[in-house]
Amino acid sequence: MNILCQHLKKKALIGIAYRESSRLNRTRIYGMVRQIFRDIGQDLVKKQIIDQVEDVFFLTKEEIFNLENLENPSSLIATRKEKLVDDQAIVLARRLVFNEKIVEKRASQTQHFKQNSSGDLHGIGCSKGLVRGRVLVVDSLQDLSDVRGKILITKMTDPGWVYALMQAKGVIAEQGSLLSHTAIISRELGIPSIVNVPNVTKILQSGQHIEMDGRSGLIRRLTDD
Repeated sequence: MNILCQHLKKKALIGIAYRESSRLNRTRIYGMVRQIFRDIGQDLVKKQIIDQVEDVFFLTKEEIFNLENLENPSSLIATRKEKLVDDQAIVLARRLVFNEKIVEKRASQTQHFKQNSSGDLHGIGCSKGLVRGRVLVVDSLQDLSDVRGKILITKMTDPGWVYALMQAKGVIAEQGSLLSHTAIISRELGIPSIVNVPNVTKILQSGQHIEMDGRSGLIRRLTDD
Protein backbone atom coordinates (compact mmCIF):
# COMPACT_ATOMS: atom_id res chain seq x y z
CA MET A 1 0.00 0.00 0.00
CA ASN A 2 2.87 2.35 0.84
CA ILE A 3 4.46 1.73 -2.57
CA LEU A 4 1.10 2.37 -4.26
CA CYS A 5 0.65 5.68 -2.38
CA GLN A 6 4.13 6.81 -3.38
CA HIS A 7 3.40 5.92 -7.01
CA LEU A 8 0.08 7.80 -6.97
CA LYS A 9 1.72 10.78 -5.27
CA LYS A 10 4.37 10.93 -7.99
CA LYS A 11 1.73 10.73 -10.73
CA ALA A 12 -0.35 13.42 -9.00
CA LEU A 13 2.60 15.81 -8.78
CA ILE A 14 3.38 15.28 -12.46
CA GLY A 15 -0.28 15.88 -13.31
CA ILE A 16 -0.38 19.10 -11.30
CA ALA A 17 2.74 20.36 -13.08
CA TYR A 18 1.23 19.56 -16.48
CA ARG A 19 -2.01 21.28 -15.46
CA GLU A 20 -0.27 24.51 -14.51
CA SER A 21 1.89 24.36 -17.64
CA SER A 22 -1.17 23.94 -19.87
CA ARG A 23 -2.93 26.86 -18.14
CA LEU A 24 0.10 29.07 -18.71
CA ASN A 25 0.32 28.08 -22.37
CA ARG A 26 -3.41 28.67 -22.78
CA THR A 27 -3.00 32.18 -21.39
CA ARG A 28 -0.13 32.84 -23.80
CA ILE A 29 -2.30 31.73 -26.73
CA TYR A 30 -5.12 34.02 -25.59
CA GLY A 31 -2.61 36.87 -25.49
CA MET A 32 -1.47 36.17 -29.05
CA VAL A 33 -5.04 35.99 -30.33
CA ARG A 34 -5.89 39.23 -28.52
CA GLN A 35 -2.93 40.97 -30.17
CA ILE A 36 -4.05 39.73 -33.60
CA PHE A 37 -7.48 41.31 -33.12
CA ARG A 38 -5.93 44.50 -31.75
CA ASP A 39 -3.91 44.75 -34.98
CA ILE A 40 -7.13 44.27 -36.92
CA GLY A 41 -8.70 46.98 -34.77
CA GLN A 42 -5.89 49.41 -35.58
CA ASP A 43 -6.45 48.78 -39.28
CA LEU A 44 -10.20 49.38 -38.88
CA VAL A 45 -9.54 52.66 -37.05
CA LYS A 46 -7.31 53.83 -39.91
CA LYS A 47 -10.12 52.99 -42.33
CA GLN A 48 -12.55 54.91 -40.04
CA ILE A 49 -14.79 51.87 -39.68
CA ILE A 50 -14.53 51.91 -35.87
CA ASP A 51 -13.60 54.76 -33.51
CA GLN A 52 -11.20 53.01 -31.10
CA VAL A 53 -8.96 49.97 -31.30
CA GLU A 54 -10.73 48.31 -28.33
CA ASP A 55 -14.06 48.57 -30.19
CA VAL A 56 -13.04 45.51 -32.19
CA PHE A 57 -13.78 43.37 -29.12
CA PHE A 58 -17.45 44.35 -29.30
CA LEU A 59 -17.80 42.56 -32.64
CA THR A 60 -17.96 38.82 -33.22
CA LYS A 61 -15.31 37.06 -35.28
CA GLU A 62 -17.86 36.49 -38.06
CA GLU A 63 -18.82 40.19 -38.09
CA ILE A 64 -15.18 41.28 -38.29
CA PHE A 65 -14.49 39.02 -41.25
CA ASN A 66 -17.69 40.12 -43.03
CA LEU A 67 -17.71 43.85 -42.36
CA GLU A 68 -18.88 44.60 -45.90
CA ASN A 69 -22.21 42.99 -44.99
CA LEU A 70 -22.49 44.75 -41.62
CA GLU A 71 -24.68 47.83 -41.51
CA ASN A 72 -23.54 50.65 -39.22
CA PRO A 73 -20.96 48.83 -37.04
CA SER A 74 -20.51 51.95 -34.86
CA SER A 75 -24.16 51.83 -33.80
CA LEU A 76 -23.90 48.11 -33.05
CA ILE A 77 -20.76 48.66 -30.96
CA ALA A 78 -22.43 51.50 -29.01
CA THR A 79 -25.43 49.28 -28.23
CA ARG A 80 -23.19 46.47 -26.98
CA LYS A 81 -21.18 48.87 -24.83
CA GLU A 82 -24.40 50.01 -23.16
CA LYS A 83 -25.41 46.40 -22.58
CA LEU A 84 -22.01 45.64 -21.06
CA VAL A 85 -22.43 48.47 -18.54
CA ASP A 86 -25.91 47.17 -17.72
CA ASP A 87 -24.68 43.59 -17.32
CA GLN A 88 -21.79 44.66 -15.08
CA ALA A 89 -24.31 46.09 -12.61
CA ILE A 90 -25.80 42.63 -12.04
CA VAL A 91 -24.72 41.12 -8.72
CA LEU A 92 -23.66 37.54 -9.43
CA ALA A 93 -24.95 34.90 -7.02
CA ARG A 94 -22.37 32.61 -5.47
CA ARG A 95 -24.74 29.65 -5.67
CA LEU A 96 -27.70 28.98 -7.96
CA VAL A 97 -30.47 26.54 -7.04
CA PHE A 98 -32.90 25.88 -9.88
CA ASN A 99 -36.53 24.88 -9.49
CA GLU A 100 -39.67 25.49 -11.52
CA LYS A 101 -39.64 29.22 -10.80
CA ILE A 102 -38.29 31.75 -13.29
CA VAL A 103 -34.87 32.99 -12.22
CA GLU A 104 -34.72 36.75 -11.60
CA LYS A 105 -31.20 37.73 -12.56
CA ARG A 106 -31.56 41.05 -10.74
CA ALA A 107 -32.72 39.45 -7.51
CA SER A 108 -32.08 41.41 -4.33
CA GLN A 109 -28.91 40.63 -2.45
CA THR A 110 -29.76 38.16 0.31
CA GLN A 111 -26.28 36.95 1.20
CA HIS A 112 -25.33 37.74 4.78
CA PHE A 113 -21.84 38.70 5.81
CA LYS A 114 -19.97 37.69 8.92
CA GLN A 115 -19.71 40.69 11.20
CA ASN A 116 -19.65 40.65 14.97
CA SER A 117 -21.14 43.22 17.35
CA SER A 118 -17.98 45.33 17.26
CA GLY A 119 -18.22 45.72 13.49
CA ASP A 120 -15.24 43.46 12.82
CA LEU A 121 -15.28 41.15 9.81
CA HIS A 122 -14.16 37.56 9.67
CA GLY A 123 -13.08 35.22 6.89
CA ILE A 124 -10.69 32.33 6.31
CA GLY A 125 -7.11 33.17 7.22
CA CYS A 126 -4.88 31.73 4.50
CA SER A 127 -1.46 33.31 4.96
CA LYS A 128 -0.25 34.39 8.39
CA GLY A 129 0.76 37.92 9.25
CA LEU A 130 -0.69 40.88 11.16
CA VAL A 131 -0.64 44.16 9.24
CA ARG A 132 -2.29 47.56 9.34
CA GLY A 133 -2.82 49.78 6.36
CA ARG A 134 -5.09 51.70 4.03
CA VAL A 135 -7.58 49.78 1.94
CA LEU A 136 -7.71 49.75 -1.87
CA VAL A 137 -10.99 48.24 -3.11
CA VAL A 138 -11.06 47.18 -6.77
CA ASP A 139 -13.51 45.12 -8.81
CA SER A 140 -11.16 44.34 -11.68
CA LEU A 141 -7.60 44.87 -12.88
CA GLN A 142 -8.88 47.70 -15.08
CA ASP A 143 -9.79 49.64 -11.91
CA LEU A 144 -6.41 49.06 -10.26
CA SER A 145 -4.38 52.09 -9.19
CA ASP A 146 -1.24 52.31 -7.05
CA VAL A 147 -1.46 49.38 -4.63
CA ARG A 148 2.00 49.77 -3.08
CA GLY A 149 1.84 49.59 0.72
CA LYS A 150 -1.94 49.13 0.72
CA ILE A 151 -4.24 46.24 1.60
CA LEU A 152 -5.86 45.06 -1.61
CA ILE A 153 -9.52 44.07 -1.42
CA THR A 154 -11.32 42.45 -4.35
CA LYS A 155 -13.87 39.76 -5.18
CA MET A 156 -11.34 37.16 -6.35
CA THR A 157 -8.01 36.96 -8.14
CA ASP A 158 -6.52 34.99 -11.03
CA PRO A 159 -2.97 34.68 -12.45
CA GLY A 160 -3.25 38.17 -13.96
CA TRP A 161 -3.25 39.69 -10.46
CA VAL A 162 0.19 38.42 -9.45
CA TYR A 163 2.00 41.72 -10.16
CA ALA A 164 -0.52 43.63 -8.03
CA LEU A 165 -0.28 41.12 -5.19
CA MET A 166 3.51 41.44 -5.18
CA GLN A 167 3.15 45.13 -4.27
CA ALA A 168 0.30 44.82 -1.78
CA LYS A 169 0.71 44.83 1.99
CA GLY A 170 -2.01 42.19 2.28
CA VAL A 171 -4.98 40.86 0.33
CA ILE A 172 -8.62 40.20 1.21
CA ALA A 173 -11.04 38.47 -1.16
CA GLU A 174 -14.79 37.96 -1.07
CA GLN A 175 -14.49 34.46 -2.48
CA GLY A 176 -12.03 31.63 -2.09
CA SER A 177 -10.76 28.84 0.13
CA LEU A 178 -7.45 27.60 1.49
CA LEU A 179 -6.70 26.19 -1.97
CA SER A 180 -7.88 29.15 -4.05
CA HIS A 181 -5.55 31.21 -6.23
CA THR A 182 -5.54 34.13 -3.77
CA ALA A 183 -4.55 31.86 -0.89
CA ILE A 184 -1.81 29.97 -2.71
CA ILE A 185 -0.13 33.00 -4.30
CA SER A 186 -0.22 35.05 -1.09
CA ARG A 187 1.48 32.22 0.80
CA GLU A 188 4.15 32.01 -1.91
CA LEU A 189 4.69 35.77 -1.72
CA GLY A 190 4.67 35.78 2.08
CA ILE A 191 1.90 38.38 2.44
CA PRO A 192 -1.11 38.06 4.78
CA SER A 193 -4.35 37.00 3.13
CA ILE A 194 -7.95 36.40 4.11
CA VAL A 195 -10.58 34.93 1.78
CA ASN A 196 -14.29 34.12 1.94
CA VAL A 197 -15.38 37.49 3.34
CA PRO A 198 -18.76 38.04 1.63
CA ASN A 199 -19.57 41.59 0.50
CA VAL A 200 -16.27 42.97 1.79
CA THR A 201 -15.89 45.09 -1.37
CA LYS A 202 -19.17 46.79 -0.43
CA ILE A 203 -18.59 47.01 3.31
CA LEU A 204 -15.11 48.56 3.19
CA GLN A 205 -14.10 51.57 1.11
CA SER A 206 -10.79 52.65 -0.38
CA GLY A 207 -8.84 54.79 2.07
CA GLN A 208 -10.21 53.18 5.22
CA HIS A 209 -7.67 52.13 7.84
CA ILE A 210 -7.88 48.47 8.90
CA GLU A 211 -5.95 45.73 10.63
CA MET A 212 -5.98 42.22 9.18
CA ASP A 213 -4.78 39.01 10.79
CA GLY A 214 -3.92 36.45 8.13
CA ARG A 215 -3.77 33.66 10.71
CA SER A 216 -7.17 34.08 12.40
CA GLY A 217 -9.01 35.71 9.50
CA LEU A 218 -10.06 38.70 11.62
CA ILE A 219 -10.45 42.16 10.03
CA ARG A 220 -10.73 45.19 12.33
CA ARG A 221 -11.65 48.70 11.25
CA LEU A 222 -9.41 51.31 12.86
CA THR A 223 -9.90 55.00 13.56
CA ASP A 224 -7.50 57.61 12.25
CA ASP A 225 -6.81 58.99 15.72
